[in-house]
Amino acid sequence: GREVFERLKCKACHPMNGRPSQSNVSVDLTFAASRLPIDWIRSEIRTPQRDWRDTPMPDFGKELPDSDIELLIAYLRNTNNALGGVEIAAPMARQ
Repeated sequence: GREVFERLKCKACHPMNGRPSQSNVSVDLTFAASRLPIDWIRSEIRTPQRDWRDTPMPDFGKELPDSDIELLIAYLRNTNNALGGVEIAAPMARQ
């Protein structure tokens, strides 16, 4: 998940783990798994413009495989849990 986070340059806009982003134009993702439902996070990665028309965040739904989206979510969960956050949404069930 961390590799996907870095490859997509998420930290250019999103602060994480006490480290500021390069542009400070978006929300801190450190406790995203404690603040936001996981299904909503998944949806925002795929199509952020649906909720935030003017967001500079790319629409990753067309180019990013579901497996990479799940790796990003796992990274957010791990960061959240390691820093003492409590998840508010259960993991997606595996088929």
